[in-house]
Amino acid sequence: MAHIWYYEQANGPVPEGLEIDHLCRVKACVNPAHLEAVSRTVNRQRRSVVSEDQVRDVRRRNLTATQAAEVLGISVTAASWIVRRMTWKGIE
Repeated sequence: MAHIWYYEQANGPVPEGLEIDHLCRVKACVNPAHLEAVSRTVNRQRRSVVSEDQVRDVRRRNLTATQAAEVLGISVTAASWIVRRMTWKGIE
């Protein structure tokens, strides 16, 4: 929670509905220059091991969740969310 305090000291309150993303990917970092307020969706996509191009490819090929999981190297559950458009909603 220290990162939120440092973010707020530099930028003011975290806007409602947003959360703090560590741009440097170091969760212990409190440098305000490394912190950004983003939506939960953006934060999750940034942390993802899957790229937009991979999501497009899976959807273009109409892979099942099991097939997508194998191709992407992720869990069947995570692949199912991609295939069913529960995540990566803006990507066709």
